[in-house]
Amino acid sequence: MASELAFLEVRLFPWRLRPRVMEAKKLRDGTDPFSGIAAFDDLAGVVFGLALWIAVLIAAPLIVLVLAALLFSIELPLLIVIALLLVIARVIGVIPWVVGVVDQRTGLARYERTRSLFRAVRLVHEVNGEHGVPVRWHWW
Repeated sequence: MASELAFLEVRLFPWRLRPRVMEAKKLRDGTDPFSGIAAFDDLAGVVFGLALWIAVLIAAPLIVLVLAALLFSIELPLLIVIALLLVIARVIGVIPWVVGVVDQRTGLARYERTRSLFRAVRLVHEVNGEHGVPVRWHWW
């Protein structure tokens, strides 16, 4: 039995989302209770917040309905065009294919990138033998 197993990794989006981290100093500076806030500012903020809240409750559904009616005819074709562009970019090699090779004894994985689908499939066949090509799908 071979100790390595290879698979083709395909992500829905070719980029990885990066976490956004706020610096601790900025967070501390933003929560300073003695930063010059007066009582009038608090009352004005409450009134403004309530007015904004009521406006959003009334306007948001209307805006959503109008935008849905206007964009409904173009959103599906636009989604199809974007999906086709991503598939074409992946097939012609603009977006690389990722082949993962996992050592089953240690659990360590290594990833190799290639721009050719044929090379990626050949690499999986070399590691796995002449079996099928397992594909791991990721949404992000």
